[in-house]
Amino acid sequence: MGSVYEKYMVSSIDKGLLGLEHGEVTTPYFCYPVNAEPIGFEGCILNNDGYYKALLESLTQYFKIPLEAIANYIGTETDVLLSFESSRDKDRIEKCIAHLFTTFVRDLRYSE
Repeated sequence: MGSVYEKYMVSSIDKGLLGLEHGEVTTPYFCYPVNAEPIGFEGCILNNDGYYKALLESLTQYFKIPLEAIANYIGTETDVLLSFESSRDKDRIEKCIAHLFTTFVRDLRYSE
């Protein structure tokens, strides 16, 4: 298991919420190259608060980042972070959560 993707797939992160779970293609799509195998299925929640909640949960549970540290990085209070869906800074908070998650997934020190 050398690639980041392989390590991610055996991790305890809920891949279904992120749209990166293994699945079978029952209807071929015009954009798939011949003999290609998809690594995930997106679309059902990517524009949904559930997606960012799943990223936040993965940051705290899988990567063991304290919620207070995430709130501090984003520049908000912990209670605002936990209810970001109704925050006036919702877009900024979502971008910060996604950035943090991507940073930790790509850094092999945290993904092994």
